[in-house]
Amino acid sequence: MAQKTIFTILLPTLSRPVKEFEDLCDEVDAGIGGNPLVFVTPSPTLLALKAARDAMVVADVADNLANDASRIVLKERKEELLELLRQLAAYVIGVAKGNRYIAALSGFKLSKEETTPKPTGSFSIKDTKPGTSDGEAIVRLASRGGYTMFTVEKKMPSGDWVMIKAFQLKVFTLTGLQSGSTNIRITGYKSDEPGMVLETVVKAV
Repeated sequence: MAQKTIFTILLPTLSRPVKEFEDLCDEVDAGIGGNPLVFVTPSPTLLALKAARDAMVVADVADNLANDASRIVLKERKEELLELLRQLAAYVIGVAKGNRYIAALSGFKLSKEETTPKPTGSFSIKDTKPGTSDGEAIVRLASRGGYTMFTVEKKMPSGDWVMIKAFQLKVFTLTGLQSGSTNIRITGYKSDEPGMVLETVVKAV
């Protein structure tokens, strides 16, 4: 198996202080927003990240006012924000394609570089079908091939590929597609390192 020097994007755990989440969001907003030619179509958007950040800040009440209900709400807001950060991290990894300098431009904190085996597992698609709403398509994988995460890109009329989804489950729904057929490209990841790439066509109503 080939060896490759890689890095990972470091994200805070739910137990970390709200201020740490705030600072990271500000750094990512400045990094991705300040490099629009590198990070052309952030997914999710920076507006969505800011909205989730603000919702978390609002839910962070003073210690002398906190109770069980407010702590539950704050935990939920942190979880929602962390999920958006995970998706943005996957987007950045996809854009960087192993280039540490480009990944660092995003504002995310990176791990030290380490040499690990390049993933060589194989995954396959079981089937695809239109979703229940306009612009939706459902994809089912027959196997994961040992990959922990997948990203989906769609082919634009210009021929460029734009990331639209990051997922971990074997069944996932794509949204925002045009009616008819769309070419997509799925990439499997292990420890933020891309492996197998599979192209297919999905249909949406």
